[in-house]
Amino acid sequence: MRITVGQKLIGGFMAVAMLALFMGLFSILQLQKVNGATKEIGENWLVATSYVGHLRAAAPDMQRSMLRHLIETDPQEIAGVESRLQKFQEKFEANLALYEPTIVHDDERVLFNEIQSTYEAFKASVAKDLKLSRAGNKAGAYREMVAETYPAFNRLNEKVEALLEMNLTGGSAAVKRAASDFGVALGITIAVIVLVVLVALGIGIFIARQITRNVAAIAKAAEGIAQGDLDQRVAVTTNDELGDMAKSFTSMIENLRRIIGQVRDAASSVAAGADQISAGTEQLSQSAQAQAAASEETSSSMEEMA
Repeated sequence: MRITVGQKLIGGFMAVAMLALFMGLFSILQLQKVNGATKEIGENWLVATSYVGHLRAAAPDMQRSMLRHLIETDPQEIAGVESRLQKFQEKFEANLALYEPTIVHDDERVLFNEIQSTYEAFKASVAKDLKLSRAGNKAGAYREMVAETYPAFNRLNEKVEALLEMNLTGGSAAVKRAASDFGVALGITIAVIVLVVLVALGIGIFIARQITRNVAAIAKAAEGIAQGDLDQRVAVTTNDELGDMAKSFTSMIENLRRIIGQVRDAASSVAAGADQISAGTEQLSQSAQAQAAASEETSSSMEEMA
């Protein structure tokens, strides 16, 4: 399979990008979990705890107002006590209504319903006490209070305390979940960052070593050729542009060897021809010298005959 240098670089960058994308998506997911836990704390448990705190304060205020009603004899003061008692009841009922939308668990719903029914019993007992107290039967109102109102108040107060404890426990659990999610997100984010850096370095080093090693092999062969040594071998086996260049370089070396061989053969042929020409020239020179000597002898003979 042919993988070019460009494809290797793109593949390496894509691998790093995918790891970075995974890290980003995971971080977003964990941040959403932390945000959900934070919203649960801020929009549910803290708000609900605040409402329960108002319930916790209003119940004793109603009880104290009822006791004050038994003590007072001045009609104006009694009217003021009843007005305050009415406000405390309205405050308690308003906080009950505000608390109900914040309920998230079945056991919380059960406890809330018990508080509502206990409050209705307490409110009815207070109404009886008020009726007796307005009629001037303070002793009867007190007996009714001790027999029914106090027990109803204690039951109501216990259930409000239980609801407060439930909200404090739930809020604490939500805080721990948020801290746990944040710790997990932070740890994995750091691990993925380290992994991305290591993978990026690994890919970079791998590709750089392939490129530099192959280029160095080609450069070494070129240097040998420049010094006249044609017995060079380019050891590049990658199936990419550098491999193609190495093959082309090897072909160039083979062509140079062939051309130089042909030049050597041609030079040898020229030298052999030159030797033959030299030998022929020498023979011609010897023949000419022999003819000249013969001519001289013939000339001498003719002179003697004359």
